[in-house]
Amino acid sequence: MRYFIWFFIVGIAMGLTGHTSGWTQVSSIPRSFSSKAVPSPAYSGEDSHKFSFFSTNWPDSNVTVTGRWASGRSEAVALDSLYLVYGDGGYLVFLDRSDPLYPKETDRLLLPSIIHDIFIRDTLILVANHKGGLRIIRYSPTTAPEEMGQVELPAPAYGVTADSQYAYVAAGDSGFFVVNIQNPRTPAVVGRLLTHGFAQDLVLWNQRVYLAARDAGLIIIDVSNPARPVKTGGDTFPGWLLGLDIAGNFLYAADWSLGLIIYELSNPTNPALWALFSDVSTCEQVQVWNGRAYVTNGFNGFSIVNVSMPASPSLIHQFDTEGFARGLAHQDTACLYIADGREGLRVFDVRTPTNPTETQFFDTADRALDVAVSGNRAYVASHLDGVWVVDISNPSNPVALGNFSQTGGAFGVDVVGTTVYVADDVDGLRILDASDPNNIVELGQYNTSGYSMDVKVRNNFAYLADGAGGFRIIDVSDPTAPSEVGFYSTPGTATAVALHNNYALVADYAGGLRIIDVSDPANPSKVGAYNTDGFTVDVVVRGERAYLADLYDGFRIVDISDVSNPTELAALPAWDAVTGVAVRDSVAFLTEENFGLRVVDIRNLSQLRDVGYYQTGDQAKAVILHQDYILVADNANGIYLFQYPGTVTRLPRPSALPQQAWLHPNYPNPFNPITNIRYDLPWTGRVQLTIFDATGRLIRKLVDQPQVPGRYQIIWDARNDAGIPVGSGIYFYQLQVFPLSEEHTRPFRQVRKMILMK
Repeated sequence: MRYFIWFFIVGIAMGLTGHTSGWTQVSSIPRSFSSKAVPSPAYSGEDSHKFSFFSTNWPDSNVTVTGRWASGRSEAVALDSLYLVYGDGGYLVFLDRSDPLYPKETDRLLLPSIIHDIFIRDTLILVANHKGGLRIIRYSPTTAPEEMGQVELPAPAYGVTADSQYAYVAAGDSGFFVVNIQNPRTPAVVGRLLTHGFAQDLVLWNQRVYLAARDAGLIIIDVSNPARPVKTGGDTFPGWLLGLDIAGNFLYAADWSLGLIIYELSNPTNPALWALFSDVSTCEQVQVWNGRAYVTNGFNGFSIVNVSMPASPSLIHQFDTEGFARGLAHQDTACLYIADGREGLRVFDVRTPTNPTETQFFDTADRALDVAVSGNRAYVASHLDGVWVVDISNPSNPVALGNFSQTGGAFGVDVVGTTVYVADDVDGLRILDASDPNNIVELGQYNTSGYSMDVKVRNNFAYLADGAGGFRIIDVSDPTAPSEVGFYSTPGTATAVALHNNYALVADYAGGLRIIDVSDPANPSKVGAYNTDGFTVDVVVRGERAYLADLYDGFRIVDISDVSNPTELAALPAWDAVTGVAVRDSVAFLTEENFGLRVVDIRNLSQLRDVGYYQTGDQAKAVILHQDYILVADNANGIYLFQYPGTVTRLPRPSALPQQAWLHPNYPNPFNPITNIRYDLPWTGRVQLTIFDATGRLIRKLVDQPQVPGRYQIIWDARNDAGIPVGSGIYFYQLQVFPLSEEHTRPFRQVRKMILMK
């Protein structure tokens, strides 16, 4: 449930993807990996113009969404002459900006997933809604917002722009899509281009789309025939291209690694590099108006750049916001609106560009990583935004009551009455008094040596999973002066803890399950262990059984009646990364990161059965049970409240074969010393998977053999073909597939970048 903090510790960007079949082992990796088949997202071919990555043929089967509190990071903002629209996690929020510097909220609309981009065209609002695909909303200040139509896509939607007839969508690994929106109630995909780069953002100019494809650089697409978009040019700069804008005859590109890149468009298929302005860093988005470029810079806030002479840009001012500045919109040269991640929407007066002044802000949450319930209140561990208190007395309409944001990084939470205990990353244990949600007060704090990921409280003791710092017992009888009374150094990374009689069961990541006797809190001692083949990230106990979330190796049930000799009773392969587990009677509820909530009938240990499923809008991180409800923390998409009546319906097994060849992003990335490389093979072919260094020199040949259709994963241990470890740096991995059947004659090639960080 909280395993991902370990990756943050080593600087790894998140973005888990699915566990795959056809695992290929690397002999130098000591841990054994078994081959497991998993369900695959199914979508029809390009010719049908209907795609559905996130709706497999698994029905939701008795799982009902009762309510959502969908506040999360703000990443997008757009405006027209009368109103302003921004994303708050899964909420699309509308503001009246009659007074541009002090807009007022008028409406909000709940969408299925997090909002990455917004484009306004007349009375239509087009939203790149991550797993929700393209959403089309009609709105005017005199009417309530109405969702008119939507198009599901094979991968999350990240960027959108439009003309009078078509919407153009950047859909990550699945490339570029053209959607006919002439009838907004029945939009349809009419064209597609597989970009072989992560399609992030795009702008439309003179029947051409300029697309930011991250490490694949700039891609230029001719859309004069929307049914057959054609790549006509581009520029593969060695950076990380994220945002684009066009003003006059110039293209402005926000590059995370390189800064602000300016191209001249006299030759629209071969733009001339005009300037590279590296005085701004970590660039996310850019908009240009009246000789000024407004650039968001992630953790570094935003910059205002003088581009009145595009060949000689100069920095006017940089403003460090408190959050992660990503999206932006501006009105003339007076107002600037920044979507600032966990800090929500921020409004700035920029009439004096050398001294921007903040006039207003609209608060949002961060990533929901864990949730606990006491009475009618849910307490959400919201990472960098601390803890939110949400009233769930009306489960169909959860309402935020208050927030305590002064934490370093809330990953786990437990609550006793109105006292909240927070596993707070580098700050250890935080103890809060939330009796008044509008005025949450910190009672005490205990700094640990590790990275706190989970906490459970019983009888005046807090039991803390402290990451690399092991397992800790904190006396909280005086919450104003918590003190450590016991410690046990686990061999892995302590990510979660459960309590059972006189024992603490610790999910210890690579160390599997550890059972610790805590009858004497001052002297905790290990009495048993169960080493899994995977990475154990969550554990719950019911009766004499422990239920484990074992990441890519799935769900496990372990007999702990003899705590000195725990034995596995049953296991179920993962669809994706299993991050959390909860159990009621004969049903287990699993969170699988990119697939959502999974419901499993566990009555027959010899045949565990899937009986329910719900695709959440973002990445499902944790699950708990409260009364008749299942609560799921869904990362930047807030929390879900589900109901499951307990009736059992056997689900059909979906097809596991991929529909297209594809090389997935490696995970983790950056990495040290191992990383997972996954690829999909829809037809029989000779597969070559190779590693190159930054100079193009061949480092390692991982695969060179014929393979049948399926999903494959291989682990690279940062060694070359001679078995010698390679140094830190940038490496490239290439997949080539040469068909071995008459039906498929065109070879496939794709290259991605990864970073080894020692």
